[in-house]
Amino acid sequence: MSKRVCYLHIGTGKTGTSAIQYALAKSSRYLLRRGFSYPDVSKNFAQVLAGKPTIGNGGVIGKALRDKGSEQVIRLLEPFSKGDEHLVISHEGFWQQSAKALSDLVEALRYLDYDARCLIYFRPQAEMVVAQYLQRVKTDKTDGDTLNDFAGNDWRPNKIQGRYNWYLHARKCEKAFGIGNLTVKWYPALRRQGVSEAVKAIFDWIGAPLVNGQLAEYNVMVNPTPGREALVVLERVNCDGVGGKVFSDEFLLTAHNKGLLGSKVELEPAMVKKIELASHKSNTRLLKRYCPELSLEKELSLSRLYKNKETLDIAAIESLTQIASEILHKDQRIRYSSAQLLNYAKKLDPDVLVGIKKVDGMNLVQNVFNHINDVLANNKDSTVWYSGLGGFRVRTVESRVNKNTKVRKRIIFRLEQ
Repeated sequence: MSKRVCYLHIGTGKTGTSAIQYALAKSSRYLLRRGFSYPDVSKNFAQVLAGKPTIGNGGVIGKALRDKGSEQVIRLLEPFSKGDEHLVISHEGFWQQSAKALSDLVEALRYLDYDARCLIYFRPQAEMVVAQYLQRVKTDKTDGDTLNDFAGNDWRPNKIQGRYNWYLHARKCEKAFGIGNLTVKWYPALRRQGVSEAVKAIFDWIGAPLVNGQLAEYNVMVNPTPGREALVVLERVNCDGVGGKVFSDEFLLTAHNKGLLGSKVELEPAMVKKIELASHKSNTRLLKRYCPELSLEKELSLSRLYKNKETLDIAAIESLTQIASEILHKDQRIRYSSAQLLNYAKKLDPDVLVGIKKVDGMNLVQNVFNHINDVLANNKDSTVWYSGLGGFRVRTVESRVNKNTKVRKRIIFRLEQ
C-alpha cells in the first residue's frame, strides 16, 4: 500500500472557505469512492450542509492543538485513521497556529502513518480588511466604526508586517510541512477564472477532480458578502438593535438569490495605498517564491483595488429594505441584541462596563451565556446556583409525537433574594 496522505486546507479566512467546506462535505461519498475521507470530526456536517459557515471539519483539531497539544490531536483523529483512505481536513484557523504547533501537527499525523500536505489561500490585505469589516457588520460587532475607521485602527502597518505578513506565514508553513508539501494559491487569480475556481482548486490539489456537473452540484453560495446597497440596510437594522448573524444570514442569502447584494464595497483610495505600501514587499516575495507563474504587475497593481465609486442604487436599497422588513415581520420571537443588553445594564448602573468597547462587552455577554449553557448541558432536572446572582432550574421534558420521542429542556431563572 502506498503511503497515506493527510491533505490540510488551512485558510486563510475570507478566501472561499465556507464554499470549500460545503463542497467537501457534500461530496464526501464521492471522495470516499476515490480513496479520500473527509470525516465529520467536528460533528458539524448538518450545519455545513444547511449552508451555514462553520469552523470546518478540522475545528476541534485546531482547538486541541492549541490547548492540549499533539496527543489530543492523535486521540481525535485515531478513530478516522483505520482505513486505507487518504485524509482531508479543512480549518481556516490553522494558519494562525505557531510554527511549533504546525510541526507538532505534522508529527501527530506521522504517528498515525500519514504524510502531511498543506494548501493555503491568500488574498491582498486591502481586500481582507474589507471582508473582515463586512463580517463584523453581519454579526453586529462594528462598535460603531466605519470601514475606514476599522482599517485605520485594526490594520496599522506594524500589524500588516507582522500578523498579516503572508510571506512569513508561508515560510512558517514551509518549515513545518516542507517546500514540496506546501501549495499556495493567490485568491484573486482564482476568482478571475470563475466564482467556482477556489472550490475546484482544492479537488484538483488532492487528486479527485470534479467532473461533469459535479462542480455546479457541490458549489453553492454560502456566507454571501454584502455589497454597498446591502450594507446600507444592514447598518440601519443594526442601529435599530434587531440585526445580528441570524438575521443577516437570511437577509443576504435572500438578496443574493434575487441578485440584489449590490455594488462592491471598497476602501477609500488613500487607505488602500497605505495598506498596499505596508504589504507590497512581502506580497512580492510571496508570489515570487510560491506562485512564480503569476504576473506581479497584474496581481499587485494598485489600480485593481479601487475604482471610481458609482452612485448608490436607490431602487436596490428600497427592495433590500422590503426584504429586511419581511424577515423581521415573520420572526415572531422577541429579539434583543447584545448591544441592547449592555445599554440596559448601563442604564441600571452608569458606571458598569466603563472603558470597555461595545464589541468587547458583547463578547463578554456571549461568553457568559455560553458558560451557563455548558454548565446546564451537564445537568438534568436540577438547579445551578450562582452566588449573588440566582439559580437556573433545569427541567427535562419528554413528549411523544407520531411515535417519536422528543426531549426538550426548559430553563427557568430565579433571582437570588
